[in-house]
Amino acid sequence: MAPIDRVSVGFVSVRLNDQIGMSAFGTLLHLARLNHFHGRDFRAAFGLHFHYRDDLSHLLAFSERNQSRLAAAAGISQELQGLWPVEPWQPFSGEGLWSALPWKLRACPSCLRAGYHSNLFQMPWMARCPWHRTRLISTCRKCERPLLEGFRQGLDLACCPCGTDLVNERAVLKGDPHQSERDDFLEAYLNWTAVERERTTMLWPEQHTGSGVDALAALWPVPPCLNQWRDSFAGCRPHIHMERLGRPCASSTLDQQAAKDLMRCAKSLWPEQAAMAELPAEFLPSLLSITRQIASPLPAISLTTREREALALEPVGSAASIPSRQDLMLLPVQRVANGLYLDVRVLHRAAYRVIANLSALLGLAKHEPTPATSSAHRLLLTATRRTLLRTYADGFTHVLGRYVPALYDQTRVRAGPRLPWIRIRRDPQGPQDVTIAWSTRQSWDADVKPVVR
Repeated sequence: MAPIDRVSVGFVSVRLNDQIGMSAFGTLLHLARLNHFHGRDFRAAFGLHFHYRDDLSHLLAFSERNQSRLAAAAGISQELQGLWPVEPWQPFSGEGLWSALPWKLRACPSCLRAGYHSNLFQMPWMARCPWHRTRLISTCRKCERPLLEGFRQGLDLACCPCGTDLVNERAVLKGDPHQSERDDFLEAYLNWTAVERERTTMLWPEQHTGSGVDALAALWPVPPCLNQWRDSFAGCRPHIHMERLGRPCASSTLDQQAAKDLMRCAKSLWPEQAAMAELPAEFLPSLLSITRQIASPLPAISLTTREREALALEPVGSAASIPSRQDLMLLPVQRVANGLYLDVRVLHRAAYRVIANLSALLGLAKHEPTPATSSAHRLLLTATRRTLLRTYADGFTHVLGRYVPALYDQTRVRAGPRLPWIRIRRDPQGPQDVTIAWSTRQSWDADVKPVVR
């Protein structure tokens, strides 16, 4: 049996400073169960301020104040406390992304039995505990209630109202026999995330969405350095559409006019600017094709002659004899003189912000393309076009369907926007590849919550 420790304030614990990767919630669970503390004792013992409706794993992962108070009470080293936030566990920088995702306690049942929890288990790309090979759970395996439901009803932490106790105090005292394998995995995993954070940028929709969990997981397949634990990763998600774009070869350079078009496009794609974005001419064929594919099956009498012309449709003799609707006339892409313009109000706000940030993060609004960076700019242009086209298709369908409900008589037409989650990897020459994961369709009128970066 592992030796029992007593920290300076007299708490019973078992080698807490040897529990590599343990989260702040895991530390609280360990101490609460060995010292028989209930929720009402947490403020006096650890200085924690919370409500029973709070998810303690979320509170302790994002509250620096509560982390500091718990660490001081438990005598946790600075090194281990540095693994309490979520950032060390993710292969990209920043914590703002988590405000766009639902959070609920996930855990390995074998680890819980020994009083251990890690924020590794909160990462969407993890499906199994790498050292126990046990599938992660977010509900009681007996009654399917959330893991913290019993605590919210006043029971001990990790006790379920159905009578199931997920923690075994004898197992906590004995320690986990898989600790050596756990330490090996965590060392390799944390080395991988540290390297990835230095070369990866993430863009995500500023909207709380459940399907974003699957999109984020799909962006992070098994890294080669962790291939021996590949069964622990979630793997591909068939319902998530993926687009992978690589940097063109160095010979694929931009001429002077194309470079200027790209710069104008990047500068016009800002939510604070006017509602018309100026696009490169090469976007036109794809935008017209999307417009025709969506609008062409409509009954001839549903659109006026001028509306059909605006939507790039062939004229018909039985067009609608009603005044042309201005919103439909301005809906598609507009060709004015030598320019190509799109009313960005047709785009879903959250998806449009991702498109705008794609230009901003690569610095294209400030730096002209040069022969050395031309391939990276071409990659941005391709990623912007791919993202814009799919977003335009959803927005065009939404607006056209409001005026012509017959559009939804087509079985292939689906309502609701798909939102892009984008991973950008860099090397010394600039952006190297872009991967776009499209979430499943959302409610069009869902609230967009600003994300703090």
